[in-house]
Amino acid sequence: MIRIVLHLLLAGLSAFQAQAQQRAAAAPAMLLLTGLNSRGEEVTAQSQDLVVLYESGLAKGELAPGRLSSSDTTLNAAFSSMTGKQVTFTVAIPEGMFTFGSKLEQVFDARGELAVDGYTSEFDIRFTVSNFKTTDQNTFQVIGQGRLSLSEHLNLHDAGWLDDSFAFLFTQNLRTFTP
Repeated sequence: MIRIVLHLLLAGLSAFQAQAQQRAAAAPAMLLLTGLNSRGEEVTAQSQDLVVLYESGLAKGELAPGRLSSSDTTLNAAFSSMTGKQVTFTVAIPEGMFTFGSKLEQVFDARGELAVDGYTSEFDIRFTVSNFKTTDQNTFQVIGQGRLSLSEHLNLHDAGWLDDSFAFLFTQNLRTFTP
């Protein structure tokens, strides 16, 4: 009987160790910002360099605004004025949202904090997460979307001919695995 209990205890400990050694590999996210200029015309900016990393209960991201590019010269100038600054954010992820399993389009809302050179604000984000499980890894497709104000969230008050409100959308692929 003692031998069975010891085997169960060792099996439980080895399962805990395997879970603790789980690793994540995340590709940079593609970010798209969409807004309007003063003539009501749509303007967009995008970047392939948004870094979003997922930890226990958190999503953390960063982007240099100078890495955003647009065909609109006013929008480019607005982001160029932020050269040397770094935009970072942290979002609290509800428990169980990035779990090992297979699920399609799991949608949840979260609240995050955005910081630009010591200026902080809060924003809302809607995540849509799909994942596919194999025996040793889980592949996630993550979509995040919401709205940002150039003045309230990015502390950018002189944006020229741009409307203050922009929609954002990012997509990212993430893989978790046990080495």
